[in-house]
Amino acid sequence: MPENANSVDLISHQVFNVLNGVGNVYAAILLGSCSRGEESYFVTEDGERQLLSDYEMIVVTKENRIPQQAEAGLRELRYNLRSRSKSPFFDLEWNYYWKRKLPFMDKRFINFEMKTAGKLICGDPKVFDLLPGITVENLNFAELDSIVNHRLYHVLKGFWGIDEHQKKYLIARNTLDITSVVLPFEGKLICSYEKRIEALPEKLCKGVFGDNIIERLNDYLEMKKDSLSAAYEKYCVDEMLELFLRDMYALYEYQKSNQMGKAFCQNKRLMLKGILIHFFPLMEASKIMSH
Repeated sequence: MPENANSVDLISHQVFNVLNGVGNVYAAILLGSCSRGEESYFVTEDGERQLLSDYEMIVVTKENRIPQQAEAGLRELRYNLRSRSKSPFFDLEWNYYWKRKLPFMDKRFINFEMKTAGKLICGDPKVFDLLPGITVENLNFAELDSIVNHRLYHVLKGFWGIDEHQKKYLIARNTLDITSVVLPFEGKLICSYEKRIEALPEKLCKGVFGDNIIERLNDYLEMKKDSLSAAYEKYCVDEMLELFLRDMYALYEYQKSNQMGKAFCQNKRLMLKGILIHFFPLMEASKIMSH
């Protein structure tokens, strides 16, 4: 088995082979840390370099139906990759999205990152032109409000059955999303952990998360990107876990005090549909909204 057996480039090549030429597939876009060049690798006992991060993507379809050939191929690829992987965290994940609905996607942070840093795996590069522009002014903050729960869940769920080194990685990776939540409240949308850490306001370092938060986040990013980083030796698991729980509590309190009507951005298209359905027969409303 070759070194880098499940690197991002190799998986992208395999996904391309599965999806390219499938009739109902318009494009496929790589998301997440793998698209931003912030993915995580580790070295197995036999010297093989394997991907720790999830490989996440969306498959854009020409028609509003799942392409069964693509689905079967992706499921088989996922099974093969996971059966060869020694990572407790790696997975191949995908969602389908109808091309016609792309301009009306919810203006969430994840979709901002997709438009800003997503990578084309296959299909028409014009797919990025169809994605909506997302700014702090129109951002749907609801997704950010759920991050505390998600980070707590991922750490507590994944904490059992893994070794100490992997526990440190898990905490480091999930702590980094502090910056994803905080900066939009501070009026900034930034699409990489490294740049978000640099942009973290000093007032939050001293007043919310503690004086050493920048140092810790930089160490954690290094630990995320390099499983052999010397930063792993700076922290013990118990200390990291205690700090993580404090961070999540501080993040929750920060969000609550800064909400100021930003819990969610109203979906105007959905509101319009509700009005039409109220005043017109259901069938007529459906016809109107399909145009």
